[in-house]
Amino acid sequence: MDTTEYQEARKVLMSMMPSPDKYSFVSNDLVSGLVKRDFKWLFAFSPELIEELGDALLPTTLVPLTFAEGMALKFCHTEIDGSGITTEHRKAMESLSKKLEKEISNASARSQYNRAFIKLSFMSPKDIAIRLSNPVVQQNFRTRIEKFTQTPESKVLLRRVITSPPTNQQERELSILLYRTWLDSLYASLSVTNAKEAISSLCRSSRCFEELNEALMIPQHPELFRTCVVVRPWITIRAGFEFRVFVSRGKITCAGQYEPVYYPEVWEKRDWVREKIKELVEERVIPKVGHRLPSLVVDVVMDERETFFVCEINPFATSTSGSMFKWDTDKVAMMIGPETWRFPGPEEEKVQELPNEWKKWVLEELEEEGISATRAVVILTLVVAIGAAYYYMTSEKKQ
Repeated sequence: MDTTEYQEARKVLMSMMPSPDKYSFVSNDLVSGLVKRDFKWLFAFSPELIEELGDALLPTTLVPLTFAEGMALKFCHTEIDGSGITTEHRKAMESLSKKLEKEISNASARSQYNRAFIKLSFMSPKDIAIRLSNPVVQQNFRTRIEKFTQTPESKVLLRRVITSPPTNQQERELSILLYRTWLDSLYASLSVTNAKEAISSLCRSSRCFEELNEALMIPQHPELFRTCVVVRPWITIRAGFEFRVFVSRGKITCAGQYEPVYYPEVWEKRDWVREKIKELVEERVIPKVGHRLPSLVVDVVMDERETFFVCEINPFATSTSGSMFKWDTDKVAMMIGPETWRFPGPEEEKVQELPNEWKKWVLEELEEEGISATRAVVILTLVVAIGAAYYYMTSEKKQ
């Protein structure tokens, strides 16, 4: 390791940290938290960032939250049943609802799916998708599973891969398909069509509550609050085509697939993907934001038209997941290079398992479906038998 180069990279990173002197008006025990918060805020969605990135960024509209709206959202997370909500909170939520309804309608009109995606400045409410109690995910998953469980044999095979490790290639492929289908179902559940759905998602999300709690760290200084709701037209991201790029001192150091999961299409196109991402980041991101953000982490996605966009940017810090890299073992490469790209290959293909609660849910769905099918057969048999008996009896009378 070149110690001098590493120290220089670290020096550049530290120069981006806000000075503690900015916070002389608060008690010392709050200063550290504010420094970390405001460092993260350098990478937040803002009018400045949207202008800098232009059409390199996924279409994005910001709905700034007032201090009162932020307080109301935070309160509604802890009082999700609605009890204890004050008149002031209700007024703030009504105000937010009107703003969101307008922007979600505009974003949906620009989406071929007539839906929108929402998140806060940093956090999306994706944690609510993974919950078993989410009926939208259940329906999405149910619909997708039906496509590859059309026969009794396929249902038996599905039960087998859920209840025991795969023993052959067919079972292995089905297990992988099931997991990816589940991920697709989670992703699809994050779309919204109106303000009510959006606010419900934000209020139920622990991730969004965490962001609001941090933004409202000093309630006696509402002027320091600056969180937005991000609204976008809903798009479909090709499975596996999400990437994370580490930039240090204005140069790509490490990059690769966001998920450590083997996708055959990504693997086959990895050289083309690498060139497209390098072109996007080196020509349309670094020159635009490098003057104020020399070190950052860029998330890139590819849409259905095979167009690459910046999805978001994140702090160059351990609070940002390393994805294909690990902060404890790859930190030097992430800080100074050499440029390294990682895509999971066929030899790294792993059978990812559903969480246990979702395994149980699938088995229950298959059981209910089996019971329904059995009932249908029984009913049909009875109808045929009654019809035959009636025909026989009427025939006897005629004779």
